[in-house]
Amino acid sequence: MGLISVILITLLVKGQSEEQACKLIGQTGYLEFSKDGDLIIGGIFSLNSSRAIDNYGYHAYPALFCRRLNPRELLFARAVIFTVEEINTNSALLDGVTLGYRLYNGCGTESLVRAALEAVTEGESCRKRVQALIGHSSSGVSKAINLIVGELDIPHISHLSTCACLSDKRIYPTFFRTVPSDQFQISALVQLMKHFGWQWVGIIHSAEVYASDGVAEFIKQGKAEGICVEYVIYYKRTDTKIEHKVTEQLKASTSSVVLLYMSLTYTRELFKNVDGNKLPRKQWIGSEAWISQRDLASLGSKNVLHGAMGFALPQSIIPGLSEFLLSLKLSDEPESVMIKAFWESFFDCSFSSSNTTKLCSGDEDLRTISSAYTNTELRSVRNVYTAVYSIAHALNALLQCENGFNPTTGKHCVNKTDVQPKQVLEHLKLVDFTVLNGHKVSFDENGDNAAQYDLLNWQYKEQESVNVINIGHYDSSLPEGQRFRFTPNITIVWALNSTE
Repeated sequence: MGLISVILITLLVKGQSEEQACKLIGQTGYLEFSKDGDLIIGGIFSLNSSRAIDNYGYHAYPALFCRRLNPRELLFARAVIFTVEEINTNSALLDGVTLGYRLYNGCGTESLVRAALEAVTEGESCRKRVQALIGHSSSGVSKAINLIVGELDIPHISHLSTCACLSDKRIYPTFFRTVPSDQFQISALVQLMKHFGWQWVGIIHSAEVYASDGVAEFIKQGKAEGICVEYVIYYKRTDTKIEHKVTEQLKASTSSVVLLYMSLTYTRELFKNVDGNKLPRKQWIGSEAWISQRDLASLGSKNVLHGAMGFALPQSIIPGLSEFLLSLKLSDEPESVMIKAFWESFFDCSFSSSNTTKLCSGDEDLRTISSAYTNTELRSVRNVYTAVYSIAHALNALLQCENGFNPTTGKHCVNKTDVQPKQVLEHLKLVDFTVLNGHKVSFDENGDNAAQYDLLNWQYKEQESVNVINIGHYDSSLPEGQRFRFTPNITIVWALNSTE
């Protein structure tokens, strides 16, 4: 069933009364982690990140299979669980009300959209929906999801979808995000290049909404500031000669600055396939999706990225999160097939007898491995944390009651058993709170939060180690001329190990 069919089902669902039942047509069963509560938060994640299709020799209807595991998405899902549990122990927020969660897994846009539909209809009944939905990491997927949940007036918060297109409330009416819109990142990148007088640049970008829209906006804003683009390379996985094209274009180019605007997955693929020793030395400028990922140096890109620079989400340490993530045991989620799959991958073991693989005990220690899941300092995890808190604060404001009326809206009080997503949406627009040592959270009319970035610089040290140094900061909430500043008395390293 295609996406259009799914949208038509959604419109039919919306047209039914609350007393009527609705039922999804086709595949369901995307629920991976759940816990009951008075009010439920939904989440959509891709614990598998790629797909394969078995056409059965064209003798049967093709089946879709999810393959590669995505540990970062598991971290995001577990961060939702951690935050919900933290809020439930906080008597100052939603006192007397218990939050629950339903977290769904899918790979590929269609299955993720179906997972979102399952979340908002609870499978068989439209009566007891989630009050809000968190996800997805991909801008393209979030666009597809909000086209549907927006029709049902369900608030939808993404922790990592940065495409500026999602700020258009005419198309995505219930979309919010705790990650900055790319509109802010592009403005910061243009100001950075203007500051150093880089007016002749090349661009490499990936075949995805995040990159295509971001590059189009960069070219537009850059032109207004006198920045000209020598070439644009469209990195497409199906192009078998793309690595050769990248190498030859960089060798032939006269510009010394390259903007590499890609998601982390595409960036890993690029540096895995391109021989860094064959590339000429350029000043690389990275997008926030990859610039903070030091492990890219292990893919043969060490010489290429020396001196690279770009804006990244600010670093935040969430008290207690690291211990929660690393203390995970198989017994915590005994019904989860995905946890077993991750466990076998993490520890190179198997829960079934094998002559080639050791047997998993289920008691292995996550502190002994290195994975995207165990990277508890991942900058984007703060966005998941604040997304859950945003919903909690909206619910808390909705349930306030003084003399029979809500003090914020002046409407009649709402009981926790009668909360509707549309009411949560109304209060989500008004949230204004502070978490994590002063991080301020509120949303503008477009559903965007104020943007803050660290400016990072890749500096290689002795013994081939790499340091990613914070050399500056960008804050969109400040006046125009004060948003971008360098850290005082900091050494910047450029391409070719130059300090000039």
